[in-house]
Amino acid sequence: MEGALSRRFAGLPDHRQALVRAQLADLSDIEIVAPKELVPVMSALATVVSTNVLTADAVASALVLDAPIVVSTRSELLERAATLAGVPTRHVARGD
Repeated sequence: MEGALSRRFAGLPDHRQALVRAQLADLSDIEIVAPKELVPVMSALATVVSTNVLTADAVASALVLDAPIVVSTRSELLERAATLAGVPTRHVARGD
């Protein structure tokens, strides 16, 4: 049986399929931040800058994990919130 994702994956060129497989091969560097850690940071961030939930989650996660935010689509709101929080951001082209 083939689903929507597997059909799309099968339609990718071989080099793109290899890239996706390589990215999925080692997921050990992915961390999930517990809400009890994240929510207080998001709340504190809300006292400094007005954001939406997605932006607050990204900036708070970066703060908790001491990590930069890497995006392929620029967001003025995200960049402003990250700058105020002292979180570095980096823009990469899609496919990099």
